[in-house]
Amino acid sequence: MRLQSSRTQTRGKELEEQLVKLETRLKEEINNLRLAELEDHAQNLGDRDSTNQVLRFQRDLQLTGIFIMMCSSAITVSYQKQ
Repeated sequence: MRLQSSRTQTRGKELEEQLVKLETRLKEEINNLRLAELEDHAQNLGDRDSTNQVLRFQRDLQLTGIFIMMCSSAITVSYQKQ
């Protein structure tokens, strides 16, 4: 009877150790998934920031083009008046 009890206790300890190891691995995997999600989110934010920057540059170029056309028109009108 004592031998059976000793084996049961030993097996119980082995199973507890396995459970602790599995819990640790599970926590690590969850942390890895969270890290991957954060990296993806950061990448998406970076992509969005880059897109917004390109749109700002395009708008600035359009405004510059409009300004140049206005200056050119003003110079032409001024030249024609002379």
